Amino acid sequence: MDAGEYGMGLSAFSLVPLNDCPRNAYYMDGVFAAADGRPFVRSNMICVFERYAGEIGWRHYDVNNKVRESRPKVTLVTRMAASVGNYDYIIDWEFQMDGVIRIKVGLTGMLMVKGTPLQNMNQVLPHENTSGTLVSENVIGVLHDHFVTFYLDMDVDGPVNSFVKVNLVKEETSPGESPRKSYLRTKRHVARSEREAQIKLKLYDPSEFHVVNPEKKSRVGNPSGYKVVPGATAASLLDINDPPQVRGAFTNNQGSCNREEGHCGVVHTRVPSHSMPRGFPNYAHCVGKL
Repeated sequence: MDAGEYGMGLSAFSLVPLNDCPRNAYYMDGVFAAADGRPFVRSNMICVFERYAGEIGWRHYDVNNKVRESRPKVTLVTRMAASVGNYDYIIDWEFQMDGVIRIKVGLTGMLMVKGTPLQNMNQVLPHENTSGTLVSENVIGVLHDHFVTFYLDMDVDGPVNSFVKVNLVKEETSPGESPRKSYLRTKRHVARSEREAQIKLKLYDPSEFHVVNPEKKSRVGNPSGYKVVPGATAASLLDINDPPQVRGAFTNNQGSCNREEGHCGVVHTRVPSHSMPRGFPNYAHCVGKL
């Protein structure tokens, strides 16, 4: 099932004050297009509120001068909820005071289930595949997965953006150079094609993913940019030629970028051609899987 076939927006419904959003929330209506093209309005589709959960935004204690400073973490949240089939997706965009933008997706609603003659786990035969977990008499919660993909149009400090992979690599020291045997350094690579901008996360190949504007520099010469940080990502276990996997081929990688309209995608990603020496200058859209 692809939620895009239904429309996450069209599948969204009004939020319930005090239950779906806190008391201090401001609500916004949504305007939709009906099948005949006529606009219609749904009320309370988005809520906006400040969140303070007792967390620390920043703190430091200067031992030498006995100076202590602390700031609370207060964020601005925009929220919507979409009911797609038996599931409800709660989508939060959270904007922090330090410039960090977090995307959070919560899953609630009803379990996907199927019927079974089983009433207790002691009835399951050895090596029998129930395709899920027995959650009640004659009811199995079906084993399946969800991939949530975002397409981010970055435009960091302007439309001329590049996608940069920053690999953390081990450098071994020369004999007699140091008591240390190895140290860490970074290796930057500006993607010059969509293939180079594909992301496959690996535990022993740690990397950062930057979207930068090579034409805009800071006072010390660093390009303006944002770091795209994958969240709880996962890879599909299906055979690459399995029909559902062919249909959902965007899950073959955890990120990708494309040059078209300057977009990047993160199941998590982005891109230009080999004629663009600095990467994909017209690229502004990132896709990512959270």
